Amino acid sequence: MFKNLRTGTKLILLCAMFIISIGATTYNLVAEKRIAISFARKELVGSKFLAALRIINVALLDSKPFDPLATESDSSRTKMIEALAAAQSAAAPALQTAESSQALSNTLSRLGPNSSSETAAVDALAKIQQLAMRIGDDSNLTLDTDLDTYYLQNILVDQMPKLLGLVGELQLAMPKNAGASVSSNESKAHILLVHGLIVSSASEIKDNLTAAYRGNADGNLKRAINSAYDSLFSALGAYLAGSKNGVVDGVSAGGTNDALGRLFGAAVNASDSAWAESQSQLDRLLQVRIDKLLARLRLSLAVTGALVGLSIVLAVMTYRHIVRPLERLEKVASTVRETKNYDLRVADNSTNEIGRLSSAFDEMLAELAAARDRERAEQSEIARVARLTTMGAMTASIAHEINQPLTAIVANGQAAQRWLANTAPDLGEARGALSKIVEDGRRAGQVIDSVRTMFKKGGVNTDRIDVNELIENILALTRGQIQKEGISIRTDLGRDVPCVLAGRTQLQQVFMNLTMNAVEAMGSNESRERLLAINTAVHDPGNVVITVGDSGGGIDSENLDRIFDAFFTTKSDGMGMGLSICRSIIEGYGGRIWATRGESHGSIFHVILPSVSS
Repeated sequence: MFKNLRTGTKLILLCAMFIISIGATTYNLVAEKRIAISFARKELVGSKFLAALRIINVALLDSKPFDPLATESDSSRTKMIEALAAAQSAAAPALQTAESSQALSNTLSRLGPNSSSETAAVDALAKIQQLAMRIGDDSNLTLDTDLDTYYLQNILVDQMPKLLGLVGELQLAMPKNAGASVSSNESKAHILLVHGLIVSSASEIKDNLTAAYRGNADGNLKRAINSAYDSLFSALGAYLAGSKNGVVDGVSAGGTNDALGRLFGAAVNASDSAWAESQSQLDRLLQVRIDKLLARLRLSLAVTGALVGLSIVLAVMTYRHIVRPLERLEKVASTVRETKNYDLRVADNSTNEIGRLSSAFDEMLAELAAARDRERAEQSEIARVARLTTMGAMTASIAHEINQPLTAIVANGQAAQRWLANTAPDLGEARGALSKIVEDGRRAGQVIDSVRTMFKKGGVNTDRIDVNELIENILALTRGQIQKEGISIRTDLGRDVPCVLAGRTQLQQVFMNLTMNAVEAMGSNESRERLLAINTAVHDPGNVVITVGDSGGGIDSENLDRIFDAFFTTKSDGMGMGLSICRSIIEGYGGRIWATRGESHGSIFHVILPSVSS
């Protein structure tokens, strides 16, 4: 059914399928980009939650029991709890951190003068670390794929909360009273252990910073946070040195208690500054990534839209410059065939293949009209009837013979459009399709020239033709259609078959017609193998025989002698000119053509041509 549709309808179906394909591809592209953007936006939610957690952590370390001089105030504890609740409320739609947040809130509420404040404080620091890890897991921060943001989030999610927790634990382990010293070996060991863990955590932060700087191509990250971390490491070094004096060196804490408190405060403030700067850079990098993803999405949509627009323009141009001219040519050819009015003209002045084909058709019509005028002038009824028959045969033969190359031109043009319409246009495939269009256009011109020369004085230029090579070329040209119909090919091309003297294009027309007739004859064959058999052999010392057989329904016995008559056809859409032209060509070269029924089914066409000596 599809092959019988008009070319314009096929073009519309092609455009519709192209638009549907582009729509599906665009949908998948947008869906993938939206997933990546949502991933990064969820990371931003986690980053903002970590910023609130930083404020709570620092506020906790600035209060009792870490700072003995801090005033006892319920308002500080209340502010921390309220800040945590606000951060949890903002992150609730995206993160599953409610349970960890509630656990930290409960621990913060236990801080105060009437409870074991040191135990609650240590517990709060641990809950902060747990909540930070949960935020990192739920917000995709720990799944980040970019080196700079991956190592930066690792510092914020894991190492900074752990470092502040260790610093707080060390501060709680130091003696609080003036003049007191660390007397217990167990306490000393604990302090030295925490001291070592702080050094280890600082080293891990340095390693992660190095990796993050390496992953940040523009170097902006290092310029933004390097000084803050230098200050942090310096403050940590001073605090660790001060705490070590009272433990390892046995220096009394009496004269250094206030100084150690100041060093502790400086370390906490430096940690807060480094954390805040890192938080700001993480937010910036995530936002840059989101902006890039959005920009790429918009660019992809713009390119896709431009390609769709270009494809639509090409489709409109194709319809206007190929389908419409072909419709005009078909209309004129049909009118000429029906009315025998050879004064009609296509009048296509374009320089492409269709324009040249139309010009050649107009020239042929002009020649036919001139021949008709000459016939009338001669007032010879026999000559007039013969020439009118010739003109009708010529017009019908043109419509018959140019159908195949024109169909191939349209098919290859559509194929070129598909290759060019891809997101990444396949120029190699497009060039191949365009080369085939040029080849089919030339073949159409050759067919027209061949038909024209049949009716001109002087005959056709003849060459020595190798029929085996000619058969192979025809099979190469028709192989796509043959394979599409599921037909098997069996050839028996005899060796040492001599050449024949004929016009190559005309002889090619004959065997192309016989081959395509065989293919069409097997179209309704569903019960047995579809087989196309072509043989060549020496018939006798002076002749070459070529046979073309098929496994179709065969030709009725009463029609075997009529199928070569002009305008006789057994096809519902045939014109009855193909075999008539074949017989005219073969007989013009001194040969003979006839048909027989196959042994069990199908038909066999026999062609005998005189051979030429080498």
